[in-house]
Amino acid sequence: MDSLPIAQFLCTTYPSPPLPLTSPIGTQIESLARSTIALSFSASLMPREIHILSPQSQAYFRRTREAMLKQPLENLLEGNKEEKAWEGAEDKIRAVGKLILTNREEGKFVLGWEPSYTDFFIAGALQSAKVIHEGTWERMVAFPGFGGVYEACLPYMERKDWGAGCMQYMLVGGPVWLVIMLLFQATTFFNEEGFRTESWQLVRYWDFWL
Repeated sequence: MDSLPIAQFLCTTYPSPPLPLTSPIGTQIESLARSTIALSFSASLMPREIHILSPQSQAYFRRTREAMLKQPLENLLEGNKEEKAWEGAEDKIRAVGKLILTNREEGKFVLGWEPSYTDFFIAGALQSAKVIHEGTWERMVAFPGFGGVYEACLPYMERKDWGAGCMQYMLVGGPVWLVIMLLFQATTFFNEEGFRTESWQLVRYWDFWL
């Protein structure tokens, strides 16, 4: 959960153009989303994420997640467990969506006309879901508020082939690109055992929802 401290550093280092990182409504949205939506979101994504990883990373992912869950990943999808998780979270998801729409008359972002960290928090989690399991993404964007923010952030997700040239884009793009590169990161990192995680998951949803 290092995204905000890193974003703060980047926006301090590259202050122009400015990008709002915190706001009362944004803090409320992020806190409520983490505390209420996390279980249903992760119940759908965690057991499916393993299928888009390399074999080495699958072993690491399974071992660490199952140790945390104290059960096999597949158990999360047994019977109607997944549906029950979503049913239990529906009212809370709608409550978050209502907060997202607070300033909708002033613009398409959480704060109205300008994007903020909270918009990328939402859109990043949704893009992650889309890459892992489109059905989960479709379910989330169907709720009022979520789909609108996702669409509003699409221009910031146009460049998905980050790789050798990503540093150049970070240096010339200002804080908006820097935070987008952070929040919508192409997940090619090395875990503690040195295995390369080769998913094109653009953001680690655990960083946002838990």
